[in-house]
Amino acid sequence: MFDDKPTSRLANVDIPVQVQKPHLPNGIKHISPEKIDHRTDEEIAASLQKRHLVTSDKNIWGFWHTGFARMRPWAQRNVINWVRRLGPDWTVHIVDRVDGSETNVFHYAEESFFPKTFIDGTMDGHKAHMGDLVRLPLLWKYGGIWMDVGLILLRHVDDICWKRIEDPASPHKLSALALMHLPDTYTPLNGFLATKRNNPFIKRWHDIYVALWTEGVTNATGFHKHPLLRHLPIFRPRMESPGLKNINMDYEKFSDYVAHYMCAERLRKLIDPNDGFNGAEWYEKHMLLFDAKDEMFQVQTLTDWDAQLQFSLFSLPRSGDGAVVDKSWHEAEALVTSLLANTSMVKLPHGPGNGGLKINMLADLWDAEENSNKDNEEGSFAAYLRYGSTHFDQIREVKKLEWQNPEEQIITIGYLEPVKIGLGALICKKFAAEGANVAINYVSNADAAQKVADSLKEYPVKTFVIQGDAGKREDNVRVVQETVKNLGGLDIIIANAGWTKMSRFSDLHALNDEEWNKCWAVNVMSHLQLVQEAVPIFNANPEGGVYLITSSVAGTTQAGSSMAYSVTKAAGLHLMKSLAYTQGPKIRINAILPGLLLTEWGQKFGGAHIEKVKSLSTLRRETDLDDCADVFITVAKNSSMTGQQIAIDSGIVLGHPESKQLHTEKK
Repeated sequence: MFDDKPTSRLANVDIPVQVQKPHLPNGIKHISPEKIDHRTDEEIAASLQKRHLVTSDKNIWGFWHTGFARMRPWAQRNVINWVRRLGPDWTVHIVDRVDGSETNVFHYAEESFFPKTFIDGTMDGHKAHMGDLVRLPLLWKYGGIWMDVGLILLRHVDDICWKRIEDPASPHKLSALALMHLPDTYTPLNGFLATKRNNPFIKRWHDIYVALWTEGVTNATGFHKHPLLRHLPIFRPRMESPGLKNINMDYEKFSDYVAHYMCAERLRKLIDPNDGFNGAEWYEKHMLLFDAKDEMFQVQTLTDWDAQLQFSLFSLPRSGDGAVVDKSWHEAEALVTSLLANTSMVKLPHGPGNGGLKINMLADLWDAEENSNKDNEEGSFAAYLRYGSTHFDQIREVKKLEWQNPEEQIITIGYLEPVKIGLGALICKKFAAEGANVAINYVSNADAAQKVADSLKEYPVKTFVIQGDAGKREDNVRVVQETVKNLGGLDIIIANAGWTKMSRFSDLHALNDEEWNKCWAVNVMSHLQLVQEAVPIFNANPEGGVYLITSSVAGTTQAGSSMAYSVTKAAGLHLMKSLAYTQGPKIRINAILPGLLLTEWGQKFGGAHIEKVKSLSTLRRETDLDDCADVFITVAKNSSMTGQQIAIDSGIVLGHPESKQLHTEKK
């Protein structure tokens, strides 16, 4: 039909001519007919709706929550052509979540693999996350290749990766395509995954993702803040990397949408001391990656992600009476020829939409009822692509991605254990994610400060670590001066230092004079000294400067870890208001008052005390660490706020007089 016959073309508009075309474009050859499944589309479709025994690792897995029959026609044709192209050596399984269906995923994977919301059918977020819960259990139990149904396969999977996966002499045990979701760092996608069964990385990856779906969670909102993931940088893909331009992204929502990727990031950056599994070493040794820009998203990069252009070019007649060889025809010919010769697959995603990236996709256009056959209309370039996907083979070698990610922080922790992170470290991460250069001040723990700095390497920002005791004037002056010298300026100071000695609140002798003075020096005088040094710098900035104090609700009540702490926090709040009142208009000074934060320090209160605090709070919970850190970003950006104290405490002191006695009772 399209392979070797010269067809009638128009050299110029309305001037019919005979154009002798070569049999096949460069880089392409015919597939031997015996390698193709010659059943009709209807026969293959019927087969896909039946359950097939798993007899080997050569399985292609896909998922559509409402079943194959409810998939859009263009996606059905994708899958039918997988079967046609791969022949009898591979078995294609399309599973679903339809009760009573012969291809229900529960026929293949036990309910124990899934969270309650998936089992109960109460998931109310993006449907892609149902697929995220399905893909890894199937690969773990049976092996094979997972492919999203929005994928047009242009190369046999044996040639893409499987020969290397099953070769006993090959180190490769898992294959994926990757994009740069972080600066200079490739991260694997999950739309094409190949592995043999019982892969330890796959099982742990799935366990981490399922752990995000705790009781009552029905969608992925806020997953990037989950205790298992919040130490990781949120994904900020370089728009120029996949060819995207002028696209506004909500990076936090996008990171929630691709939280499944982030779970793999967690695993590949840890060493589990419980069983010795070294995710970093395993990933480095056994991962076979390909550049998704070249092997999956070539149609998008060649068209600058212009879905309407893709639709128009694929819809053009390539042959027949309506074919016109004009500029658009040549563009379409070049596009489809390049795809058939130079990329392994065409991925047509719907995109996250409200998940952080609002962009029209070709999949959305082909979904429309009026376009139900546009992906396969006779004589069109889309039909040529379809035909070539099952009848042409590529001559080129699929080359693995040769790239060394920058040095990354590797943590030693159980793969399902939250990474301990303090408020200061999390604030650093969030400001770095906003593009701010960050100076990190420490008093005695240089290693911890350097680890925070190392964790920020995945952001395109400068970091600087400096020792300094907030209780000493000379150190506060030096920290400001060295920050300006090393970072080239100063716009925001986060005064996160604090000091206390846990004691019975009513014990007047619990702290001696030296300890009271230390509380005063760190919790009050440091703010005066830092502002004194920063005021000339802030006033010289075109947009002024911001000074934010990490205070405490203890400063608003007669309670706290000690009387000295409560008194000095109260004094610090009055100083904050006085400084804000006198140092405007270019300087904004505010205070954030956290409640109980379950940081390493907060855990020192003990389980019984923590539970009592939670029970007496209006929201019946501790203060969320991410919620608290987010407020620093919000207040720093707010140009209309100064002299304010913002309590982030889950309502601990709101209408609960008993809560004021909590620390008083602490022995």
